[in-house]
This record gives sequence, structure tokens and C-alpha cells, in this order.
Amino acid sequence: MAGNVSSIQLAGATADLVIAHLHVQAWDGEAGLMSTTPAFVREFACAAISAGAGIVLVQGSHAPMRGIEVHEGVPIFYDPGPLFRLGRREAQPQDFYTRWGNHGAVRSFDATLLDAYGARAAAMGGPDSSKIVHSPREGNAHEPGFVVPVCTLDAPSHRVTRIELHPMAWSATRRATTGFPVPAEGQRAKAILAKLGELCLPYGTAVTVKTGPDVGVIDL
Repeated sequence: MAGNVSSIQLAGATADLVIAHLHVQAWDGEAGLMSTTPAFVREFACAAISAGAGIVLVQGSHAPMRGIEVHEGVPIFYDPGPLFRLGRREAQPQDFYTRWGNHGAVRSFDATLLDAYGARAAAMGGPDSSKIVHSPREGNAHEPGFVVPVCTLDAPSHRVTRIELHPMAWSATRRATTGFPVPAEGQRAKAILAKLGELCLPYGTAVTVKTGPDVGVIDL
């Protein structure tokens, strides 16, 4: 914590706007939901704001979304969601093949990417697996989607004054663009903004929805 706070203070002395970023996959153990935020993340976010951060961005939850808090006039995005999802098959490290749950053919040095991905469901605790998965099962879901926050800043102070939340989904129309972000429309857009509104309630953050197209708005 001390090292991060020192870095944020240094950044604040040399920049107009500091964005503190944290990658975390943990969740609130008591709540037991992937869409909840552990206490240490909020502790980090508040410390970052006290040190001079003008935006705090947290990512990596795979929830796919978490709520938004405004602390001392500064937005904390506890996770707007993953901009990209794995679509195209890229090279994977050795432990992707040798992870617990993979059978011998997949763990072999002769195994291919298709072998590894074919066994992924079993290795991750899917229906054909004997593996016990301790993380919340909702972490394997990607519905209803995610948002891209667009922040408006006050020019003299460089403080965020307004946030537009654009509902997004992941392309599934073409093999070459699978997993790329695309704007969500209609009922899916409404569902994304409604879900985000629910996730923001514990932080006292109100999300106003504009229609045509559907966009969420937070005025600071």
C-alpha cells in the first residue's frame, strides 16, 4: 500500500490527471458473489484518492461487472467489465496443458491447442469434471454484458464531472472478430444498465438511463 500511495503522489506532482489501476480477481468472501468487491479493494481505492488519484479503475473480476462508487467526488469503477473476451485461439503456456484435471493426452508435449481447449471445461470444473470449484459459479457467466465508461472532465481542475456508461457486448457474428467489443442494443442494453444500477446501489450511486440509444449517466 505504501509503495502504491507513494507512486500515486509522484504521478500527481507531474500530471494533470492520475488514474490508479488495480487488477484483482478476489471477491467478498462473506457475500460469496463474484460481483461483490472485497474490503481491501475499497481500502486501496480510498487511499489512492487521498494520495491524489482522479479516477480509480479496478479490473479482472470476471463478474463481468461490479458497481461504481463516488468517493470524495472521485469515481471508483470496481470493474466495468472485460473489454475483450478470448475469441481467437492464441498460443498458451505449458501450464495451460498440464493444469489439474487435464488427462494424459492433453498433458503430453504432443498436444495441440485444440486438445487443450477441448479439455478446458473439465479442467475448469465443468459438468464432466470431478474437480471442486471454490470460486462462485457466476464467474463463468458473461451475461448480460459490460459497460464502457466515458468521462467528462472539468478543464481547470481535471476532475470528473459526468460519466456516460455505454452498454456493450462481445461479437459473435464472425469467427475473426469473436470476443471483440460491440455496442449492445435493445433489451440487452437495458438489461446491462439495469444490472449495473443494482450493483451501484450499495455505494449510493444513482445511474440515470437515457434512451435512444440507451446510455447510463452518473452526474458528479
